[in-house]
Amino acid sequence: METTLPIRMENPPESSVKTGVSKERFSRLDVLRALAIATVFGFHFMGSLSGWDHLYAWQGNWRTFAPTPASYIMYPVTLGWSGVSLFFIISGFVIHYSFLKSERFQLRSFYWRRLWKIYPAYLAALLFFCWYTKLDIQSREGAIQLVTHLLFLHNFHEDTFFGVNGSFWSLATEVQFYLLYPLFLSMRRQIGLNGSLLAALALSLFCRLTLLAFRECSYVISAEWTFPGILWFDWILGAFLAERFFDGKPAFRASRFLLPALIAFFVLSSLYKPAYAFSFSLASLVSALLVDRYIQRKAPLSRWEAALIPVGLCSYSFYLWHHPLINTFLYHHRHTDLIPETPLWNVTLVPAGIFLLVLVWSRIMYHVFEKPSVMLSRRTARWFHLSA
Repeated sequence: METTLPIRMENPPESSVKTGVSKERFSRLDVLRALAIATVFGFHFMGSLSGWDHLYAWQGNWRTFAPTPASYIMYPVTLGWSGVSLFFIISGFVIHYSFLKSERFQLRSFYWRRLWKIYPAYLAALLFFCWYTKLDIQSREGAIQLVTHLLFLHNFHEDTFFGVNGSFWSLATEVQFYLLYPLFLSMRRQIGLNGSLLAALALSLFCRLTLLAFRECSYVISAEWTFPGILWFDWILGAFLAERFFDGKPAFRASRFLLPALIAFFVLSSLYKPAYAFSFSLASLVSALLVDRYIQRKAPLSRWEAALIPVGLCSYSFYLWHHPLINTFLYHHRHTDLIPETPLWNVTLVPAGIFLLVLVWSRIMYHVFEKPSVMLSRRTARWFHLSA
């Protein structure tokens, strides 16, 4: 029998039930996806160009800054990993909003749609990079890399965390959030939406404080500090936004001080080692406030927002392919005389050119893998009597 969970409606607004949210309001999510992938791209480009992505090592409890203006100018780019926080918020929002629009949660249908949405494009990229990096799958190490990546388990160990493709860790974490989604729905029925969010926050704090009791956090993007139990709160925060949005209410009370205060705490956490372990979720809180305010806007999209939508649409393929492609393009750039080796070119035209090249490739991958696989999932769902 199909596993179903009844939905508990909390006085949804008439407009949400009868007419739904305007397409333009949801186009803003693609604008946000574009901004998220741009920040992640900048972070990885800087790391590939310079050989490091955080600029400075820790000196005691504080990060050290080089005595040059460039060190301060480039500092925001070192926070580009926070684009992943924004992706988690958007993912939780979209998944839960889709549930709220339906009458029941069908377990098999949910996982069937998720499988076809993410796996074909991911598998194509994974197999290509295994071939491109000459991964020896006949060796024990190579076989472990391949199997853990195929099963989305590579984020649990440092040896496989950045294996094959340094960006793939968050995809494994994302899949694990999907596996936890029925548990979230069960919690939501038992203790409510706010209680579920607080429970996830308590779990996150407990895991972080337990880890801090045994070791320090010197790099937040690692197997230990991105464990699903730690970051589940970040994903549920997106679901929290979705439910408030579905009910026609903002998720956070209007305050001129809340967003600046959270940004200040986030920046401080990136500079002060005892607080660094909390920086990922602080970035998620900042992202949640920005998303909440942005999607509530009723003004039509501007031209620059509309221009970002095509980037957002293929942001998943962009994320799959961009990191190794950056390294490849930079390698060929360094071994040719087509572009001058000057700081101005390296920090402006070179990243812009590589971004456009990756974008073109991502659009191709979007049309070759993402769109056809979603259509195929809808067709095949009928064979197994699943809801499309």
